[in-house]
Order: sequence, then C-alpha cells, then structure tokens
Amino acid sequence: MEPIDNAEAADGQRSTGSSYSPDGKLKRYNGILQEFMAYYLGREQFPADHVYSEAELSSIQPHDIVNWMNVKAFGTEEPDYRDPSVSGSHHTLAFWRKGLGYYMPAGQVDWDPVGKTGNPSRSQEVRDLISMVKALNDDGTLLPRKQPNNAKREGEDGGGGRKKRARKSNPASRAGPGAPQNAPTPIVMSAEFNDLLRQIHAQKTSFLQSLEQLNAAVNKMKNDVDSSYTVMIGQLASLGSKATVASSEATDAGVPTIPAPLIARSHTLFTVWSVQGGKLSPVPADWSFPKALTAKEAIYMWFNGEPSSHTPPLQYLTTGHLKHLKGAAASHGGVRRFMKLVRYLGLKNHFWLENWDKARVDALWSKIWPEIELAVGDHLSEDTDDGAIKCGTLFNTISKNSNLMKEVAENLEIQTEAYAAEVIAATEEALGGNVGVGSENASKEMMWGIHHGKLNPFPSDWQFPTNVDAATVLGMWFLGDPGTGIPPLRYVHSTYVSFLKCGAGYISKLRCVMKVVKHQAIQLGCWSEDNWSEDTVAALWAQVWEAINPKLKHQTATSTVSWQALYNKMHESGMISALKAGDNEEEQDDGDQPTEV
Repeated sequence: MEPIDNAEAADGQRSTGSSYSPDGKLKRYNGILQEFMAYYLGREQFPADHVYSEAELSSIQPHDIVNWMNVKAFGTEEPDYRDPSVSGSHHTLAFWRKGLGYYMPAGQVDWDPVGKTGNPSRSQEVRDLISMVKALNDDGTLLPRKQPNNAKREGEDGGGGRKKRARKSNPASRAGPGAPQNAPTPIVMSAEFNDLLRQIHAQKTSFLQSLEQLNAAVNKMKNDVDSSYTVMIGQLASLGSKATVASSEATDAGVPTIPAPLIARSHTLFTVWSVQGGKLSPVPADWSFPKALTAKEAIYMWFNGEPSSHTPPLQYLTTGHLKHLKGAAASHGGVRRFMKLVRYLGLKNHFWLENWDKARVDALWSKIWPEIELAVGDHLSEDTDDGAIKCGTLFNTISKNSNLMKEVAENLEIQTEAYAAEVIAATEEALGGNVGVGSENASKEMMWGIHHGKLNPFPSDWQFPTNVDAATVLGMWFLGDPGTGIPPLRYVHSTYVSFLKCGAGYISKLRCVMKVVKHQAIQLGCWSEDNWSEDTVAALWAQVWEAINPKLKHQTATSTVSWQALYNKMHESGMISALKAGDNEEEQDDGDQPTEV
C-alpha cells in the first residue's frame, strides 16, 4: 500500500537537503518498511519500489513490530537491556515507529487491543518499548549504539578506526616501549556489586513506569471530569432564569447552593473582571498568560479557556485586555497565528467544529498532524505526534522550514465563513452532533459571560438604567452593583453596551453628566479621585445638587430627578457645551476603553 496523497503533498515543500526534505524522508520511511516486511514475511528484502497490499499491512500486529525492533536494535527478540554489551537509542526506535506507521492503512488511529484494529505502530506495546529504552538511556544503563559508525570508518580509512580505538583502549602504549608502566590498576567490581547496581536500576525504572501509569490515569480522570462538567454546565444553562435557589434544608445540611443571579447572570461564574490602569480587564489582577503551551493545550484553551486559573477562552481576549501585562499581548498573538494555521489545516482536511472538547481536539490533531509532520521534516528530533510539542516551537519551525504559511495566505477560498459552515455541518453530522450550538452559547455565557461574540461584564439580559434617579446612577457610576456583579460604570467602554439598543448613546450621555458633576465638585472642594463609598457618593451629590440646581434653566424642587432629565436640563442650560468648549474636545472613546472621569 503506497501513501500517494501524502507523497504528493510533500512536493510543494521547500527542501533544505536530501536527508531533510519530505522526499528524502519518505525514502527513509520506505527503507524501514522494506526491512520490516522482509523480517515479517521471512524472506529476502523486496526491491525499493515494491508495493504491499492492504491485506498484508493490515495483518501486522504490535508484537511483530516490537520483536523486529528488538532484533534490529539489539540482535534478538528478547534482549537483556541491562547487559553491558547491549546498546541502542530510543530516538532510533521512535523513528522506525514513525516510518512504519506512515504506511499502515489505519493512519493516525491508535491500536485497539480488544478489537485488534487500528495502527499497530501506535499501540501501547510499541510505546512502552520506546519509553523503557528512553528511561534506560537517561539513567546510563543502556548506552546508544556507536559500533555502526565506527565500523563504517574502518571500511573507509583502511583500519584507521581500529588503530584509534586501540590507542584509546591502551594509553600506556602511547608512551613507547621504554616508558615505565605505572598506569593505575583498573578497579574490578564484584559480581554481587554489579547485581546490586542492576537491581537499583530496575527498581528505579519500575518506579518511573509506575509514575507514568499513574499520570496517565490522572489525565484520564481529568478528561472524564471535564467532559462531565461540560455536560452539566449545558444542562444548567438550559434552565436559564427558571433556576431557583436550593431549599433551606440543603443549606442546613452543609450543601453549598448557587444563588439564582449566578444562573441568570452567568458572567460572574469564572471570569474575574479587574480594573487595570483605569480600564476593565477580564482577568484577575494576579493573572499571567499561560506559559509554554503545547500544541493541543493551545487549541483546547483557545476554545475553552481554563476555569481553575480564571483564564477565559483565548480567542475572546484582545490586545486591549492584555496591555497591562508585559509580554502577554505578544504571547497571545503567537497563539492566534498558530490557530490560524490549525483552522486552515482543519478546513482543508474537512474537520472543523464550533464546540470543542478534548476528544474532538485529539481527533482534529490526528487529521492535521501528517501534513505538519511533512512540513517540519526532521527539524524536530522528538517523536511529537501526540501533540506534546510546544506551540511556539512548532509554529516557528513550520514558518522557517516550509511553505505551509505561504499556502495558507494563498488559499483564502477555503477559509471563508461559508465554506467553514459547510465543513462544520458535515463534521457534526459525522460525529453525531450531540452538542447543540444554542446550548453551547448559553454555556459560554454562563461560564464566562460571552455573548454577542465578546467577553462582557454585563449579562445579555441586562438593561441600561434609563429611568433611574441621578443619585442612584451616581452610585452605579462610582461603585457599580456588587450584588449582581455589575462593574462601576465609569470603567465601561461603549463596546460593552453596544448589544443594547442605544447603549452607546446612553453611556455617552452619562459621561457628559458626570463631567459636569466632577467640574462642580472640584470647584466645591469635595471631589476625590478614589476611595468612594455609599456615604461619600451621597455627600458628593448633596453638595453638587445644591450648587447646580439654581443654574439649571428649568429648576426642580427635588434632587431625585432622573439622570436623563438632568442631562436635558444641563444641555439646555449650556453646562455641557461650556465644558466641551473649555476642553476644546469631545468626550470620546480611545479605541479600547474609556479613561475614568
């Protein structure tokens, strides 16, 4: 079976040398396949252009690959890896695995030991062999094989290699026949001592393998919890504002309850809004951008965020949100560029979705990895098909050593929203489409406060306080509404209220009112830049109202006038226009968020 499509895809890649070009790599893969099949079929090796049938390749089992690797690397199907005469490297075994896996009919599908289906090179048995050899390499028990390169030099220089090794192995001979033979006597370890060392190495290896198994179990448990959590959040979101507070008996029993406003106004569930440099940011004050994200972690966090660290889905963060964090905007830009490549490859391979969990991210990676692997060639020495490589390292390697980013820029027709919608529909249908878009949107609002395509400190059912008296809206300007999670309106950018009818107009008018209030308060000596409370806000309004009411064209007997009526009176009396003329500028947005007044 010949992977014609992958070979053709390699033609467009830039070559940096025969051994690192996609074509050169395929030749090496083919050589590995021919050697293995000669062993597997028990015959002499076929010519390099021989093509095996799908039936022949599908009959291969994981233990066949393990036995061949042992024979090829160590000379026997059951080697003693701790024998000092045995040598080998896990890098070599990993490359053989990739070479064989490239030709397996099942592609990137992991081996299923129960159904005996999938790619045998992606079985746990093969991975365990490579992991064991790596552990032995790391602790020095098993040294990499050097003999083939030395033997090659012997054939090339007529024995120079043997002479060099002889001089290395007998330093005393270099001093000449007349020199005193006073070299130190080598220390010979007893058999018991060597056995003890081997036992220590064996115990260490066993312990490390146990840790790996435990880590795999913990990761599986985390994935299960994440999946269950997503389902529960979707179910809660479907309840909407109908959810009620748990009964008093549940509270008395010590069971924590969720207040009803958190269900109806879900923006407070995981997103923590903070004020940074006089502006709202949807991350905590002590937050930092996630470091060293792997490829799969970057994809998952781009769509889902990380509730434990209050990190919203990265796709909804903007440069304005991150300006106060050194290097965060640049790191976010790197992930954004990587995700543009991922989206292109996903659409190109007809696999893209709106709603993502870890299983779907794994499925996406298996679709796009073969093309990424051909693009990077041998510039990445690690066996990285599990998506554990760092996102930045992978993207930089692709950018420097392939034309893949140029391909992304030239093929815009498959990146349109219309084409993406077709791919999403087909992919959802193929996967069963068990997560609806509506419930997912409700889940995003409940978890993060995402609605109308943005992170928002206001819930989607919030209404601007249009018919509220001036004193009350003054309190909301300085203090917000902590009971419902509404931030102080003085930090609100017009884009946050653009989902409301006339929302941007309301916030603009309110800023004008507050400019007049501030101007009067400064003249009265009762203005403070910070440290506002209910008492200080009430005292401020009492003094300002007493000062401005006589200046209004249409005075009112009470200070409980609505703020919109107050705006009209200020406008008619020329207070607002006078301040604008004095400043010689309009109060306007700065393109990101408003400066506090």
